[in-house]
Amino acid sequence: MGRKGSRYTIFYIGLVTQGMAPNAVQRKYGVEHSQVSRWVKRYGLQGIDGLRHRLMGKYPSELKLKIVLEYLEGHSSYPRLCDKYNI
Repeated sequence: MGRKGSRYTIFYIGLVTQGMAPNAVQRKYGVEHSQVSRWVKRYGLQGIDGLRHRLMGKYPSELKLKIVLEYLEGHSSYPRLCDKYNI
């Protein structure tokens, strides 16, 4: 299992941005490649703020309905909707 903490998160992101594949990070350090990919994506979209712990918020019913309808209509995938609406 990989080490926890923001300094290690930045370290793993650095490895990927320097050309190491997330799968290679998993093999070498034991951190799930999917988690490393999420960190890289969030860091790319929002910078260091994208890596901060986010509390689960309450979302208005209208927003929930809008997101569900957009998903059901096939306009976007679940991960892209999460990025788009920052949830």
